[in-house]
Formats: sequence, structure tokens, C-alpha cells
Amino acid sequence: MPPAAPIIAAPAIEAPAIEALEANKRIEVNRLCAVLALLLGLFAFLAAAVSTSLSAYRSAEHARLADTARALAAAVDAELGLLEAALRTLAASPLLLPSEPDAVTLRALHQIGEELGGRLTIHPPGPAALLAARQPALPVVSDLLEQEGRPLSLAISLPVSRDGQVRHLLRFEFPPVLLRPLVLRLMLRGESFAAIAGGDQRIIAHSRDATGRSTGLPAPAWVGPAVAGQQRLLITGPGWQEQPNVYAMERLTAAPGWTVVVAQPEAEIEATAWAALRWLLLGSAAVAIGLALAAWFARRAALIAARQEAAALRQGRAELARILGALPVVVTLRRVAADGGSVLLFREGDITAVTGWPAGRLRHDDEVRHLLGPDAPDLPSLLLRTLREGAHHDEVRLRRPDGGWSWVRRGAIRLGRDAGGGAEVLTYTLNIDRERQAEARAISSSRLASLGEMSSGLAHELLQPLTAILLTAENAQAALCEDAEDGARRGLDVIMDQALRASRIIEDLRRFASKAEHHPRIQPLRLDVPVSGALTLTSGLLREVELHVELGQEPPVVLGDRTVLEHILVTLIGNARDAMAGLPPGAPRRLTLRAERMAGAVRLSVADTGGGIAPEVMDRLFEPFVTTKGPDRGIGLGLSVAAGLAETLGARIEARNEAEGACFTLTLAAAESTAEAAG
Repeated sequence: MPPAAPIIAAPAIEAPAIEALEANKRIEVNRLCAVLALLLGLFAFLAAAVSTSLSAYRSAEHARLADTARALAAAVDAELGLLEAALRTLAASPLLLPSEPDAVTLRALHQIGEELGGRLTIHPPGPAALLAARQPALPVVSDLLEQEGRPLSLAISLPVSRDGQVRHLLRFEFPPVLLRPLVLRLMLRGESFAAIAGGDQRIIAHSRDATGRSTGLPAPAWVGPAVAGQQRLLITGPGWQEQPNVYAMERLTAAPGWTVVVAQPEAEIEATAWAALRWLLLGSAAVAIGLALAAWFARRAALIAARQEAAALRQGRAELARILGALPVVVTLRRVAADGGSVLLFREGDITAVTGWPAGRLRHDDEVRHLLGPDAPDLPSLLLRTLREGAHHDEVRLRRPDGGWSWVRRGAIRLGRDAGGGAEVLTYTLNIDRERQAEARAISSSRLASLGEMSSGLAHELLQPLTAILLTAENAQAALCEDAEDGARRGLDVIMDQALRASRIIEDLRRFASKAEHHPRIQPLRLDVPVSGALTLTSGLLREVELHVELGQEPPVVLGDRTVLEHILVTLIGNARDAMAGLPPGAPRRLTLRAERMAGAVRLSVADTGGGIAPEVMDRLFEPFVTTKGPDRGIGLGLSVAAGLAETLGARIEARNEAEGACFTLTLAAAESTAEAAG
């Protein structure tokens, strides 16, 4: 058997070496998997970061649009609120808008409408106005009105009630141009725009239309169904060029049905967002840079939101300042401590319009205090009283730069209380010079009317002493010629008595006709003094009247002003005489003035036998322009002015019917001491 072939053996590989090689391979595979996992995680992170950033940016842009829409809605509401406030003021004032407007009232309404920038008219009430009278009277803002021969306009209507009934419909028509500046001043960037639309979805104002050519154009057809029943809305829809826009819509409060819109093209938002994120897409290796950019953009979005919120707050405050700046009022908010010390938190308003002084001149409370009249309480006293009572109001004089005086009405309201006894107090200061001037003109008109009625009687009263003086002077002259000194002396005494009588009549007349701006000087006063003066002035009117004056053996002493009380009594006596003038011949014509003492007060009644006051007039007796006389006997200001004058004395006038006629009662405060009573 041949020998076997030799076997060639391979090099031997030790087991540890094989295990190490396999371990290295596993490590490389694991590293490759880790790198792949890291890359996949990086791409996933970048995708999530991009998506999140885009979503955040879109949300910020949407929030900006919504904030801008809310700010625009607030501005439009404020603008309409000013017009509504003006209509409410007119509707609430029977003096400016009486129950039956005359030609003078209509002309005044026309002038007021022109000053407001539109046309103010008054119409008979319709069914809608009668329905509104059963609810709180709210102004109604119309959509765009189309009237033949006139441009498009808007209108605010308000029912005017008198005695619980709707008497008129006050209507203010104004052009849409009054609202156009509100959208033009938004300064929107890019292709963004803003618009105001009425309830019929027609354009009232548009930020891309400074000339108003788009006024009246209809909004896209899809807008109406989208906003139906929505107070605010953020939606994406087609625009006028069919490109998708993001719309922020806000309904108005002052004009239900109206909508403000702020829009921005969706492509513009996307382009802006991708431009901001472009650097994040350059490479997956720049993870740190990407994270930093993401953090920076997140911070930027937060800053944008914060700036938008701050801008909205600034815009709201600026709008409040603009509204207050257009009115003659200054409003402040103060933190008041329990001892009356205060810190000013807020102040807005037209200081110059209220006080006549430049705003920089009255920066501190001490500067205002030195300008107040001597009888006006200072600010700490006003604030302390408000802390105690919750609210306080007064009218004080303020020195003007020319040395004269202005009248201002001050009010303060406490807003809650803190644990230390202090509180925030809201105050206002309002110029009432025009109101005071109107009151003065009303008083002057009332006095002139009374003087006209008394003129013939006063002429008769003056003629009597003058005739007696003339006759007595002739007799005294004859007595001197006959050397009858006693007769001449008696004649001179008569002349002096009659001259003093005529002088008293003229003095009472001069006092009654004093200027309407007379400021009452309240002091102890014997009641017979103004009663005697008033009877002297009206003696010519009472020649056919049986007069009874019952003031007691010692006339009571009251707190009052002689001139003011004479004015009130002349009005009451004149009205009583007029009521008895229409009685048939032989009917009793009796006028009784009676004083009655009460606890701390004196009641002076003026009663006549003229048949009394009609029930339908009794409730409105002291309102301006209410009269039962003919058009040639007065305009109905006498009792209204008399009631206002009584209030200045802290008194009150009341009226009632008795068996034979009317009885007016004037209740005055009794004087504590009679030592210094005027007599």
C-alpha cells in the first residue's frame, strides 16, 4: 500500500483573536447604526422644529391680525360712542330739545350737526322708536343709506322721551369719510389691508382707498355666511383677486351687525415665515445653530406678541386720551391714603379747555389750589370726604389767566377700599361756564318778563308820591308867601316822606333788576324784608286783589338772600295775579302770604283763589318752558328759574291745589341767631 499523501496544515487562529475581530465588527456596525439614528433624529428634530416654528409664526401673525382687528373695532366703537354721547346729551336736555321744537331749536340742531360733521334732524317717532321706549333707549346705527341726489351716508337714531312717552326720533346723518381715518392710520405692511363693513356687507371704509371710491361696494359673497352669528372670527378665504387671505374679523358693540376686517395674504405670511427659517434648512450638521435660531425665532415671536400687546395698550390709552382731549374735562385716578395724602396714577383731558391755563402751568396740585375761590375746599378735603361718603360733587370758581373767574364742576368717586383705609379715587373736573351763562340768561329773561308786567303798576306807584310832592310843594310855597311857617314846615315834611317812598320803590326796582350773575349771599334775614320789597314791586298788579300778609307779630328770621327771595316772591305773586285775572266779575280775588315756623325751618305759603293748577300740568310745573298762559304772556321760565334760585339757598318750592286755588310753599332754613338779621 503506498504511503499516504502528507496533509498541509493552515496557520492556527486563536479563539481570542477571532472574538476580538467579531467584537470590532459589532462596534463598527453599532457606530454606523448610531450615526444613522443620530442623522434620522436630527432630520426629525429639524422637521419638527421647522413645523413648530412655522406654526408659531402663523399663530403670531394670526394673533397680530386679531389684535389689530380688536384695536380697530375699539377705535370705531369709541368714535361712534362720541356721537352717541352727543345725541344722548341733546335727548336728555328739555332745554336744548323741548317737547315741541320750534324754529330756533331746529336751527340750533342744524348748527350742532354741522359742528359734528354731519346733519342733525328730528322726526316723528316710528314703530321701532315706540318699541325701543319700552326698553333702555339705545341709539340705532344704520348701514349705508342711499338717498336720491345725495352721496352715501350713515345715520345714528335715538328715541327722545318726554314724560315717559317717545315724542321724537333724533337722527344724525354723517358721511363715511368720518370713519375713514381710523383704517388709514393703521399703517399696515405689504399687501395687508383693513376695512369696515356695515350689516349689509357693503364697504364703509377701506385702507387701500384714501378717496372713498370703494364705499358702497359689496364684500365677497362668502363673507356674510362666514361671520353670521360670530362676535370675532379668524378665517382663511379668497380675496378680491381670488388669492387666499387670512381674515381677522371683529363685530362692533356700538353698531351691531357692523364688522371690521384686517386681512393679510396667506402667501405673504408663508413667504415671510420661510424667509425667517431659511437658514435652518442649510444643513443638518448645524444643529446648535439651528437650535439657536429656533430659540431666537421663538423669542422673537414672544417679543412680537409682547410688542403687539404693548402697542394695543398704548393705542387704547392714546384713544382714551384722544376722546378725553376732545371734551372740556380732566379725569384723574389717585391712590388716596387714610389721612388724605394721595399719589397721582393717571391724568388725561384738556386742561386748557377746562381752566383756561396752559397744561404746563398746572402740573402740581398746589398750583391749582392757589387758583380756587376762597370758599372752595382744597383737594385733600375733597378726597377725605370722598373716602368717608363714597362720592362727592361740588361747583367752585377758578381764577382765569385774565383775572376773571371760571366755574368748574368737580366730582370724585371711591373705587373700593384697601385694608389700610385708603382707596383709589376717580376724579373729574368739568368746565360749566356755558351752563352758568345759560342759567344767567334764563334768570335775566325771567326778570325782564316780570319787569315788563310790573311796569304800568310801578309807574302808578311812582306817580302817587310825585303828585303829592308837587301839590305839597305848591302849598308850601303859598304858605311861605303868607308867612305861614307852620304850614310850610308841614308841607316840607310831607315832601320828604313822599320822596323817601319814591326812593324806596326805585331802590327795590334797582335791586330786583340787578345782574343775573348775582351770587347769593346767604345770611340771617327777617322774612318781612323780602316780602315787603316784593309787594312794593308788585303793588301795581294787586290793585284789584284783596291782600293778606300773616307773618306774625315778630317776623321769622331765615337764612337767605334778599334779592333772590324777592325774585322768587315776585314770580309767585305775579303767577297768582294772572291766575285770578280770568275770574268772572264779583268772584273773590284774594292773595294770602302766611309764614309758619317749624323745627329748624320756616314755611312761607303764597295762596290764591284762582281755581288751581290743571292736573296734567302739575307734574311738569317746574320744568322750563311749561306754561298755562297764552303765547303773549310768557314762555314758561318763571317757575323753573324760581326753583333753581331756591336750590342755591338750600330751599325748595312745592305746589298743591286747595279748595279755592293754588298754594305754593317755599321752605327755608331758620336762622339759629337773629342778632345780625338784616332788616
